Amino acid sequence: MVISTTARTLISAALACACGVAWAADAYNVSMRLWEGDRELDQPVLTVHDGVPAIVEVSGDAGYRLALTASDAGSEGIRIVANLKTASGAFAPELVVRPAQEATVSAGDFRIALTATSQPAR
Repeated sequence: MVISTTARTLISAALACACGVAWAADAYNVSMRLWEGDRELDQPVLTVHDGVPAIVEVSGDAGYRLALTASDAGSEGIRIVANLKTASGAFAPELVVRPAQEATVSAGDFRIALTATSQPAR
């Protein structure tokens, strides 16, 4: 019996689903609110590829630089590693969040509220 490549792919996908194998996300949508003290810096929304850092830079007096990496944390959720820098300091939290549930992390004058959702791999 000859099985075409398309049929093999469909069979593999069906077996993976039947066995409970979860597909890893290819990318994550991350929406954030960034604060420094009482001042809200920004509300960036990013699409971040799994394990690949995304960088946002805003210039000016209220400028900042944000580097963000999102990756699969298995049944725990989505791992977020952020590095926020402003003229007055830096904040570099690492946390695991549940998909589509807002999480807030803060230290000193810095606070980040974020929501992350996964995009299925193609």
